[in-house]
Amino acid sequence: MKRLLYLRGALAGLFLISALVIAGCSSRSRPDASSLPLPDLDEVHPKLAVTLQTLADELRGNPSSAESWGELGMVLMAHGWTTEASEAFEGATQRAPDEMKWLYLRAMLLEAQDLHRAERTYAEAATVEPNDAPVRVRWAHVLIRLDRLPAAEEQLRVAAQLAPDSPHPLLALGRAAIDRQDYAAAKQLFQQATEVAPYCREAREQLARANFLLGDQPRAERDQLLAGSLPPVFPGLADPVLQEVNRRELVARQSAERADQLAAAGDAAAAAAAFEKLIQDRPDLSRPRLNLAALLAMQGDLSTAAAMYREIIELFPNEALAYQGLAGVLARTGNVPDAIAAYQQCVLLKPDFAQAHHALGVLWEQQG
Repeated sequence: MKRLLYLRGALAGLFLISALVIAGCSSRSRPDASSLPLPDLDEVHPKLAVTLQTLADELRGNPSSAESWGELGMVLMAHGWTTEASEAFEGATQRAPDEMKWLYLRAMLLEAQDLHRAERTYAEAATVEPNDAPVRVRWAHVLIRLDRLPAAEEQLRVAAQLAPDSPHPLLALGRAAIDRQDYAAAKQLFQQATEVAPYCREAREQLARANFLLGDQPRAERDQLLAGSLPPVFPGLADPVLQEVNRRELVARQSAERADQLAAAGDAAAAAAAFEKLIQDRPDLSRPRLNLAALLAMQGDLSTAAAMYREIIELFPNEALAYQGLAGVLARTGNVPDAIAAYQQCVLLKPDFAQAHHALGVLWEQQG
């Protein structure tokens, strides 16, 4: 099956960059220019093929260049060739072991194969650059997966100090506090996250969760309703290294990031225009449509928002967030039976969607 460029650009926002770390990483001997990690260039978009061929020629001329190996890795990673990207980053790391970004990107790709190696590589990256918050956050998530929660919280606290304007370290710390059943501490952290990022839906949803666990149901319901009016996706922690990878992508990812930034800043009109343009450029993506529908709902245009959510459901029938968004709009207009049906479909598609279960329970409770 041809891996055409325009079919590989469905990764939107930083967050969505985590979808690039599915493939395993190579542990073979030191890569050299005689066997460059390249896909079949006959099966890629011509513009990308030219870029990859140029990089390959540069490496054949100067195989000791860590920068050239890293550049090849970033281009490959940006377009979804993670196995090949891993080999290229291995080549860059071996030639420049004290360069943080090659360690960081290699650790990210190692997560799919060997968590222990990934954890050690993140630790190396943090030693090289101790003031990089994204490294600390990703390192913490690996530590959580390894069941090393105190060490993970230590890294998240450092990240929160390094990135005081981001809600993401606070959200992770709050979830860790809930795991310890320290609901009061979790509420404080989630409240802090909502103050740092008023347009972050996850922060408001988690605050609702903490209030619910503390037995404050009225506040939980209020926060859950507020969460339903916010954009479904909030920009991730600013990550200059991953932004470098994003800039190597030759389709529409940069436009998606710009639209997210406008939405996060509260410039709803400019964000809506940006999402509309992105929808025209990339009709195969659901996320720009979801964010535009959420912005319309925030502006009070509930009928247009509902119509857009229904359009998303028609185009992307397995998109759980579309059903959640439609349910929230229907509940606000008083159409509780259809809102319940939409939430039911949402949790059918995504059974672990706690916020949708909570909202569904609230509506049933209101119905007696």
